Amino acid sequence: MGKNVILFFCFLTRLSAVFCQEKVITELPSTLSESSGLLVAGDSFLSFNDSGGKPEVYVFNSAGKLTHACLIKNAEHSDWEAITQDENGNVYIGDFGNNDNKRVDLKIYRLHLNDLLTKEVSTAEIISFSYPDQKKFPPEKTAWYYDAEAFIARNDSLFLFTKNRTNPFDGLVKVYGLANKKGVQTLKLYPSIPFPATSWLENSVTDACLYNNTLFLLTYRYVYVFDYSLGVSKLIDTIEFKSVSQKEGIYYSNSAIYITDETTILGASKLYKINYAL
Repeated sequence: MGKNVILFFCFLTRLSAVFCQEKVITELPSTLSESSGLLVAGDSFLSFNDSGGKPEVYVFNSAGKLTHACLIKNAEHSDWEAITQDENGNVYIGDFGNNDNKRVDLKIYRLHLNDLLTKEVSTAEIISFSYPDQKKFPPEKTAWYYDAEAFIARNDSLFLFTKNRTNPFDGLVKVYGLANKKGVQTLKLYPSIPFPATSWLENSVTDACLYNNTLFLLTYRYVYVFDYSLGVSKLIDTIEFKSVSQKEGIYYSNSAIYITDETTILGASKLYKINYAL
């Protein structure tokens, strides 16, 4: 894994959740009805549709206007769930949604940010991977830890945070790492994060974002904020949403948390903003 990045997660006594009135910035473009990941680049926002969509990345502005689309010509779209970037301008798209915990074709696509913003068609490098501790496809429902909708880039590595679908729900978020280079890899297992064992609708991770030494983990009901300094992560804040929706994209930029959700019977997909100074 290159630079021997080690993660230690400490979920201390749960902090009292701070209710937040997240502000709706705009409805998303009609072509982006199932936004399942989010990236911010200057004044532009990048996202894509959930499973079954075209292998395209959409660029839109704060008024909800679609400004660009980039087709990834060598990519499939089984279940795109997350997007992140590293400090060198590389962007990673996670095709690792695995609702039924039985996929064996898990992939991450690596591209360059400038290509996504300017080209109509781009080609990705492909990272294929497997979980080291999954032996059955699917396993028993008490061990449904192998869906993922969140990852981050740090140094020369990527870290995945799984979406817990266990029944009964135990709240455990598994953490895995891999090198950020093309090829076939087996993930490395790191210490898990014990979220409260309420329900998967509250405490299963739907996206993640890393900003300097602050890690944000998104669920449908909360944003959990961790201090990530010196390779050690501990919970420092819990933000509870006032609105109810299928929130699946998060990014931190310019002293604000940006969030997108999917179109459901509750309403059209939207871009939200929460002012949050670090």
